[in-house]
Amino acid sequence: MEAVSSSLTSNRDRFEALESSTLWLKDKMEETTTTMAHMQGAIDTVTMATEENRRAVEGMRQDLQAVLARLGGEPRGGNHVQAAWMEENRREDVHLEDGRETYLFESTREEPRPRQPLRMSMR
Repeated sequence: MEAVSSSLTSNRDRFEALESSTLWLKDKMEETTTTMAHMQGAIDTVTMATEENRRAVEGMRQDLQAVLARLGGEPRGGNHVQAAWMEENRREDVHLEDGRETYLFESTREEPRPRQPLRMSMR
C-alpha cells in the first residue's frame, strides 16, 4: 500500500510540475506574440515613412529635370549638375602667378537657396 501511495504522490507532483511549466510556456508565447505585434507596427511605420521619402525624392528629381530642361542644362555625372546659365553668368579673371595662369571664377548670381531637409515622419 505504501508503494502505491508514494507513486500516486509522485505522479501528482509530476503532473503539477508539467502543468506549471505549460502555463509558463503559454505566458512566454503570449509575451512573444505581443512583442511581435509591436515590432510589426514599428516596421509598418518605418515602411510608410520610407515610402513618403521615396515619393518626395522622386518629386525633387522630377522638379530638377524640369528646371534643367527649362535652363538647358544637363547632368555632368555623379550628383553634380551644370546648368547652361551658370557658364553664361560667370566672370572669368585670368591672373599670372609664379609664371602660371590661374583662373578666378566669380558668380554674378545670388547665392542659391539652402536645401530643404527631408522630413522624417514619426508615427
